[in-house]
Amino acid sequence: MNTIVFAICFGIVSVCLGDSDTTEDGNSWPSICLEDIGNSSCTGNNLTNLKWRFNNVKKDCHPDLICPESKNRFESERECENACLHVDKMCSCIRQQEDCEGKAKFWAWNYDGKTCTKNEHCRRTMFDFTSEKQCKTLCMKQQYSEECCLPEPKINYRDSCDLGDFEQRWYFDGRRCRSFAYFNCSEDGGPIDPEMSDKGNNFFSIQQCKIACMSSNVAPCPKNKQS
Repeated sequence: MNTIVFAICFGIVSVCLGDSDTTEDGNSWPSICLEDIGNSSCTGNNLTNLKWRFNNVKKDCHPDLICPESKNRFESERECENACLHVDKMCSCIRQQEDCEGKAKFWAWNYDGKTCTKNEHCRRTMFDFTSEKQCKTLCMKQQYSEECCLPEPKINYRDSCDLGDFEQRWYFDGRRCRSFAYFNCSEDGGPIDPEMSDKGNNFFSIQQCKIACMSSNVAPCPKNKQS
């Protein structure tokens, strides 16, 4: 991939050209971190013990049962993070509009060196963010003090969800970031658009929660919110 490098906001940002996830320094996140194993099925009796994988939607590493032939498969959380979780690089490349004629399209948020904008693409990369909140938190270090002081999210649609429709999310309890089970379905049992699923005190990853709620310049929550 060719890149054009220039300074924006006193930082170095690259304009990404081509169709790979290679950055200007030659590092890349090809099939390993972008491989979607959410709906994969193993051949025979090949499910292994718990391993770690990278989820590009959440920009996070988490444990899962993973087929041995999968490349998105790590022995530990640290190994996964070292391979895939490079937030500075995710925010360092401006995505150009693609020629998507005849291809399925999707919307994603991208950082352009100044702010986060919503753009249409036909190929997912590590430089795409699921929601405006995720993009602004990770790339602009934006805090969400009001949302962080809201109560723990209450999901009341558990009975309409299949057992496998929940995922780990994070909220701020007034002192620290804690995980909770987020059931990814609406009242009628249908899936919720990930972009619309992180409203309020609800974050895709612990890293995002810490930036949004625990940075030094975030106003503390009222004492009755602290547990």
